[in-house]
Amino acid sequence: MNSRTNFLSLATLSICTPPPPLFYQCHMTSLKGRDSPHLTCSDGVSGAHIPLILEGKAKKQSLYYQRRIPRFCRPSASIIAILVHASSHLSNLNRAAMRFSYPSLGLSLLYIHIASASLDLPLYCSGGNDTDICQAPLGAVTTVVQDSFYVAKLPCLDCPINDQTRESGYKGNQNSLFFNISRTQNQKFILLNDKVIFPPLSTSPHPPYIFAAQVAPSFTRANLDDSIVCSQKACRNWDGRCWCLESSFGGFMLDYDYSAKQIDYNPNTWIEKWEITFDAIGSHQFAFNRSDQLMLKIIVSGRQSRMYTSDKPAVEEATRSSLFEPVELTPELSYDLLNASVELVSRSYTFPIHEPRTFWSKIRHFFGYDIIGKDGHIVYHNKEWDAYGQYGTLRNEVGKIVHDWPWDIVWIVIGSVLGATLLLYGTYRLALLAMQQRDLARWDGMDAVWERMRQERNDGDEEGDGLLEGRYRDYADDDTLTGHSDEVIVNKPLPAKPLPEKPLPAVPLIDA
Repeated sequence: MNSRTNFLSLATLSICTPPPPLFYQCHMTSLKGRDSPHLTCSDGVSGAHIPLILEGKAKKQSLYYQRRIPRFCRPSASIIAILVHASSHLSNLNRAAMRFSYPSLGLSLLYIHIASASLDLPLYCSGGNDTDICQAPLGAVTTVVQDSFYVAKLPCLDCPINDQTRESGYKGNQNSLFFNISRTQNQKFILLNDKVIFPPLSTSPHPPYIFAAQVAPSFTRANLDDSIVCSQKACRNWDGRCWCLESSFGGFMLDYDYSAKQIDYNPNTWIEKWEITFDAIGSHQFAFNRSDQLMLKIIVSGRQSRMYTSDKPAVEEATRSSLFEPVELTPELSYDLLNASVELVSRSYTFPIHEPRTFWSKIRHFFGYDIIGKDGHIVYHNKEWDAYGQYGTLRNEVGKIVHDWPWDIVWIVIGSVLGATLLLYGTYRLALLAMQQRDLARWDGMDAVWERMRQERNDGDEEGDGLLEGRYRDYADDDTLTGHSDEVIVNKPLPAKPLPEKPLPAVPLIDA
């Protein structure tokens, strides 16, 4: 994670119908003698507090923020494990140290946030129903609402159990990762544990964080229905007593291999069919690298459509004036999803050995061209990303500069330099003005100044008149030398009478 984003790990049971706006108010402090800053949050309604401990060193500081938690409305009911993103704007904290401390091997905070609603769900196994159907363990995939809501239990062969009570009796690989696959009410998106995975997930600035809870192999339909009913009640505190997900051992923030490809298209009906695969390949500390591990396979069909969205954030749209600035809508490609199906299949990820990058591969990585593989797969490792993008990419470096640099100090330095420059220039101009005033004071006022200026002008005119008198000579004061004259030499006029003719002298003979 990074210094700009903290994560409250909450396993949530969320029910359709949009809940009222909910705000979390958090206060972060760094205590003396402790390296780990403490974060205390309240839901703003019940007044209950969540004490959290963050790893990493931080200076003495406190933070109070308030942010709305975005949530999707579900078609009927969804069992979701989500991450609540709380922006903190702590630039001094080490980005790599902003991970929550996980006691033992799983999440220590598995609290339930409730959204109440009236639903039409087949909850026939709730309320302590002891029938064989309700007490039988759920299968690999359970259909809650056809084409809209599925629950999958993915046996995790390499997942350790975070059983703090040590009373479950389960050991080793006797647990399953719990996934909920649901379709939104507007039939535009497919969600996996409250994260959009179709249309194909976005990698900007990073692929979605997906958290999966662990459940016991004996997780039954009665446990599922009781969890949904529990989610419709008010949770009064955050001390773990409001625990709706029965038989849970904790959970993991997953590394995964994701792909989405079109497998069929009908030009007559314009219906497309897509195959989505999701393979949990590990977590922050563990690799789920057994070859017999299964993965999720989701088949979705639907028609392409256009969905118009605004480029502006929702808060800005609410505060801007639509009278003078109409909201600009941009078309985005979306789908009207018709149906979906889920199954567990053999995994496709082979855990390749990472070889040193070549020069060309480093260039591709720097510009982010290697995030999506040639086969369309997106392999996400949490340790290779932060909130600004993948490490070593241009997007990540720009994000660090924009969000992590101490811009307050930078602007203070820039302002100080500009202020000092203006002050020096002003001092120079003031000193120059003082020198001019001192010279004026020596001339006994402005009348003396004007008189001196007229005298200097007259002296200049007299000197110019002297230069115009006489003529120019190359040799001054020397009559013996003939100098160059600029006067035009005029020949004397010819006499009126012709000169007498004289015989020419005889031509001397030259003896050879």
